[in-house]
Amino acid sequence: MNYQPRYSAYLLLIFLLVFMSCEKDLKTEVRINPKLCFNCILNPDSVIRGSLSLSQSISENNTFQKVSDAIIELKEDGQTFGIMKNTGSGVYVLNIKPNSGSYYEINIKTEGFQSLHASTIVPLKPSVNYELDNPILHNPNTYSSYFTYRITKNINDRLGINRYWHYRHRQNHSKIWRFVGVFYDVDSPIVDNFNRVTDATDELGFHYESYIRINDSGMDGAILSFYSTSYLNEINFFIDTDEHYDKYLKSTIKQKMNDGDNLLFNEPVQIYSNIENGLGIFGSAAITSFKL
Repeated sequence: MNYQPRYSAYLLLIFLLVFMSCEKDLKTEVRINPKLCFNCILNPDSVIRGSLSLSQSISENNTFQKVSDAIIELKEDGQTFGIMKNTGSGVYVLNIKPNSGSYYEINIKTEGFQSLHASTIVPLKPSVNYELDNPILHNPNTYSSYFTYRITKNINDRLGINRYWHYRHRQNHSKIWRFVGVFYDVDSPIVDNFNRVTDATDELGFHYESYIRINDSGMDGAILSFYSTSYLNEINFFIDTDEHYDKYLKSTIKQKMNDGDNLLFNEPVQIYSNIENGLGIFGSAAITSFKL
């Protein structure tokens, strides 16, 4: 009877050693047929620039293989606009700025792959104005003192479907400009809630991740207004996007949010692509900005 507990302990130790000896890392290889991946966003303020590479499996950790031998033709309103020049490392450039309101098509040919095709209509720049009031001085009589303001931001919506996005850059005490990735200070019914995160620790009880997307549904042609807090040395950006870049932004932000907490319970997100016979995005956006 005295040996029974010790014998049971030996059996448990042997079982644990056997279990641990059977444990090993499982490498899962997901094989795919590589596809061409082209990414290019047209902006009427910039020359045309795009990148071409091959897709790879999620089980690979290699650097993406760039494709530098393609013929990339760009058309504007049905007429050849130019041939994008390879500048190395899969980057193609056409030193011409696109025009707002024009229809663009891209055709890509390279040996061993189906031809790629995509199209976009470049939007007009958003018409925006703002008003500042209610200045508040923080940390008075110190080196770190600063003012905040209540800002009213107005978008003069154009008739038709518009897809507005808003983000900010702020300058810190070291004079470094930084992207403001979260909105804690916006509460408006015209804001799309796709990236709204409920958090009891926030002043409003929620915040928006990365950008805010502004909806003109039901308010076509009206003035779209919302309030937030502003700082001096802040740049506000407003974007009107085409339908493709709009869907691409929404899907990438959703995927980024999925990479956070509760990863096991998040639904997978398919990154939007409008490239026929391939992957990637060929879209457009027009940007208006103002500095405080």
